[in-house]
Amino acid sequence: MSEAFARRVEELFYVVDVDARMAGCGMIDLSTGKIDAVFVRPEYMRRGVGRAIMDHLEHLALRAGLAKLHLEATLNAAPFYLALGFQPEGDKLYRSSLGVSLACVSMSKPLRKGWEG
Repeated sequence: MSEAFARRVEELFYVVDVDARMAGCGMIDLSTGKIDAVFVRPEYMRRGVGRAIMDHLEHLALRAGLAKLHLEATLNAAPFYLALGFQPEGDKLYRSSLGVSLACVSMSKPLRKGWEG
């Protein structure tokens, strides 16, 4: 892991623990409103972990005064984000630093001021 990536993880990453196990994670860049790396372990899916992560990241964004969130959702995750109020903005090909390419949907969500989550 590069030093720059380690710093990003330390500053921007949040983890959900359930029964002393990492159940999921996610990150937000509060300077841009970009949500990234939201993952839930398969055994914790459909138990509210993903929603808890997203609620927390949205709460942080509101406290930071952001007006909008955006992310790139994999095709299998897009329905989850739609259910949370994100709207599709177009298709995109995500290319990771490891050389992996994934079809994605760019999505965004305007934030309502005064919402406390």
